[in-house]
Amino acid sequence: MSIERALSKARATLDHAPVQAGVDPRWQALIDVGEHMDSSPDEIWEFIEDTRRDADEDLEAALTTVLLEHLVEQHAHIRSKVIALAETDPQIKRMLQGCW
Repeated sequence: MSIERALSKARATLDHAPVQAGVDPRWQALIDVGEHMDSSPDEIWEFIEDTRRDADEDLEAALTTVLLEHLVEQHAHIRSKVIALAETDPQIKRMLQGCW
């Protein structure tokens, strides 16, 4: 699956409510996006930036643990952006703290 297809699939699931039992399609879609961590880190960061503001608690946790944590571990140029943004953005600060 291409990064474009994975991002499109993920966006299509964002309005769904979290699943209480079983596989949550939102989390699964983010896992599919994460498969492109090595080849498309900037696209994934843009996706996080675009979706985090309207994210409920569950989706924010998924964005943090499935995507952001690995981005900041593996991509120094994104890590520096996130750390700088965390200085002024409480949500990014909370998400960054959730990574470790």
